Amino acid sequence: MPSPGALALEIFIAILVCVALGLAWTSRPAYRLRRRRTVAAFVSGGWVSVFVGITLGPSGFGFISREAVLESVPLIAAALGAVGFMIGFQMRGSVLRTIPASFYRAAAADILLTAALVGGIGLLGLRIWVPGASAAELWLPMAFLIAASFGWSMETRSLGSTASPHLGLWVRVTGALLGIAALVCFGMASKAVERDAFGILHFSTDRALLKVLHTVVLALAIGFLGRFMIGLASDRAGHQFAVFLGLIAFTAGSAKQLDTSPLFSSLLAGAVMANLKAPGLRTFESFIARGEHVMGVFFGVLVGILLRVDLGLAPVMLGVAIFAVRTIVKPGVVRAESPDLHELSVPEQAACRMRLAGAVIRQSPIMLALGVSLILIEPSAFHKQLVSVVVLTGILCETQVALMLHQRRSRAAGSEAAAAAGTVSP
Repeated sequence: MPSPGALALEIFIAILVCVALGLAWTSRPAYRLRRRRTVAAFVSGGWVSVFVGITLGPSGFGFISREAVLESVPLIAAALGAVGFMIGFQMRGSVLRTIPASFYRAAAADILLTAALVGGIGLLGLRIWVPGASAAELWLPMAFLIAASFGWSMETRSLGSTASPHLGLWVRVTGALLGIAALVCFGMASKAVERDAFGILHFSTDRALLKVLHTVVLALAIGFLGRFMIGLASDRAGHQFAVFLGLIAFTAGSAKQLDTSPLFSSLLAGAVMANLKAPGLRTFESFIARGEHVMGVFFGVLVGILLRVDLGLAPVMLGVAIFAVRTIVKPGVVRAESPDLHELSVPEQAACRMRLAGAVIRQSPIMLALGVSLILIEPSAFHKQLVSVVVLTGILCETQVALMLHQRRSRAAGSEAAAAAGTVSP
């Protein structure tokens, strides 16, 4: 355990690194870099910031300790609240009603298949990994594995210029719906278990219902309070920033006092605010959306610092098995529920299907916030290794997609070369 002075310095360095990387990644040169298709595909899951966190943390050079990060719980809870608000603002009823039924079918199919397959494989893998664990002790890890497997990356630049305009919309909208489902799944599951006076984890139905009621009441109160505060704020960025900080600080602090998740509470509060008619709400939403990349970098660095890479055979095989499920289930959902591509030629349809399959194989970056939330609930070595399993799955998915795109480009280049040779031959 480092001394108080060293711990304070590490906390300062951790915050400074996260802020600096977030600002650098939202700069104009970084934006131009992200416009490149290969770069966009790689950074869509936050892997660059995860690798930076691993390098700076105990798994790398050890500049920042896990203890220093966990001492910054108020800041992390506020950041989780910010993510919850960002996603909750997408739950406006007028927008949800305009989404085609096929998009909801695709999201429902992914939820059911992922819950069944990842749940089954996860239960088997966790039983092998920690054979003596009780059902209550495996409940939250199971929920985390399932929720982190929902959906896909909403990055669409790597789909290419030949993609149907409907494909990008399909990927983004269904990905957003599944991101909401992931937060609800993990948030509800986290309320079902608690430790008793002896430190034993057990299910508590009555307490779970009470926690859900507390969360709903808190969300309603913050939603109406936020509507009032937005009405007082002008269009100035400084005023909006002050309102946003006040909302997330109040939400995170209240959730902590009520023993509920700031991520889930702020999600519901954001949904309440999005469905209230408040002057300046749309401007406020646009202001909040600007911090999306900063939050992605922040949580990527945190995950890289907090995770443990000392995995045995059982957790590695669990990550590989979940990767295999993603490569089978996600493209299957695409084939069954993705938009019709009849306006494209047959070769273009094949290219779009392949690119779309690659897009949905990649993990949703929401798993970074879920991983940090899991570790904050209980910062055990097991939970840190479990986050490493999900990160391993994500890296395997990115590698698979890169190989798919490379193979497709090689085939296209070979076809063009053959066509050119046939044209010039006598």
